[in-house]
Amino acid sequence: MAPHDVEALLATLRTAQSAADPCVTCVVLTYEAGYEGFWLARRLADEDVAVIVCDPAILEVVRWWKNPKTDRLDARKMVRALKTWDGGDRDALSPVRVLTVAQEDAKRLLRHRERLMRDRRRYQNSICSLLQLHGILAAKPDRPDFEDQIADLVTGYGMALPPLLMDELRDLLAVLALLRDQLQTLEAAKQTLLHTADFATGAALIRLRGIGANDALLLSVELFYRDFNNRRELVSFAGLAPVPWASGGCRP
Repeated sequence: MAPHDVEALLATLRTAQSAADPCVTCVVLTYEAGYEGFWLARRLADEDVAVIVCDPAILEVVRWWKNPKTDRLDARKMVRALKTWDGGDRDALSPVRVLTVAQEDAKRLLRHRERLMRDRRRYQNSICSLLQLHGILAAKPDRPDFEDQIADLVTGYGMALPPLLMDELRDLLAVLALLRDQLQTLEAAKQTLLHTADFATGAALIRLRGIGANDALLLSVELFYRDFNNRRELVSFAGLAPVPWASGGCRP
């Protein structure tokens, strides 16, 4: 079947179910968590198909020989793990929590902000690197008035900046200005989001000393919707445990 052909997949599932024992009333399938997220699990949930999105890192690997890697072999491996997991062995497969659309969308703001800040640092470093080639070491491209100052910069060999370099610097600074405006827009959106009813917990966290708006929103969208069975799982997720599932004399 072609990629993303859900109708062909549903037809295959119905054919397999009709050919199975009449007492079989449930269809369970699995696929790896990856770049395509949870759209397929949401689509199949409307068709009464139980979807287990699995973490591929937990699948067993035989280390006696070099393991071949193909989609067909991976699919068979996941089906075997799913059968074992469905039979009661919960260590055979690690299901990934399927987020709702609202939960997934709530993560976008901070992740978008992180991406913009990463791009801003990259462009600032590019500007500093270009200027260092000509002996200028004290550049501050993050300052809003830096574009007005580059015309007065003098190279380490006593000349003005070359014209093509000036054009490149102005282009980079134009991108930086755009990133700066986008970050300001996101900061305003972040403050608005924290004062909505869905993020009341995050707004309450801001009143605690040492927790800012970023941390409060991060805890709201990345932590509070999760289920933890015990304290070890919580501290392991937060990175507070020195090793996964601290044992022996170590206590989280």
